Amino acid sequence: MKRFLVKQPDRSSESESAKCGKICPSAATASSSSSSEPSPGQFGDDSDLTNCPDEQLLGSVSREFGGRRRCPQADWFATYPWLVLSRSRRVVLCSWCREATRNRVVGMSKSESAFIEKGFNNWKDGYGKVAEHSASTAHGAAAMFVAHKTKPSVVAQVNIQVAVEQEKCRKRLLNETGFGTEAWKRRSKRQLASVTENCSLVVVLLRLGIV
Repeated sequence: MKRFLVKQPDRSSESESAKCGKICPSAATASSSSSSEPSPGQFGDDSDLTNCPDEQLLGSVSREFGGRRRCPQADWFATYPWLVLSRSRRVVLCSWCREATRNRVVGMSKSESAFIEKGFNNWKDGYGKVAEHSASTAHGAAAMFVAHKTKPSVVAQVNIQVAVEQEKCRKRLLNETGFGTEAWKRRSKRQLASVTENCSLVVVLLRLGIV
């Protein structure tokens, strides 16, 4: 009797999927043009970019590496909020570096064109390359530019601080006077009645010619 050996699947590389790009089961539905390298040229329309791609979009940008199709993972975009995916070009870019480059920020001359103009799609080494870009000097300059740009102006900060102090004073006065409480209402009624009585007395005295 002949014996048939069943070949076991190789699972040694599956643990590396988080860093090497997820192995896409929907390779048959992926476009054959997704394996082509992106052509040079700066992306002019940011409406094509998204920083929160769904699973279907991630699967559509898959590429073949060593007989297996891989695509980026959603975790990459959660870890790096500046990472964006181009729907039409099927590559990822750095939104912060793109913005800093447009504004001619000092230090961006050494930035990587792969994350600004050409786009990056080497999903096998994707996580490591993205992390490497995040630690680059140019990206640090871009991050500082974006942080400074989104920081409130001095006038806005002063207005916020004044509003906070006013609210503190209001609460303190309410606590000291008991404004709005039942005791405050009763006290106000007594004071109003006293003022009304005094006014009436003055009117009577004026009519009598006493005052």
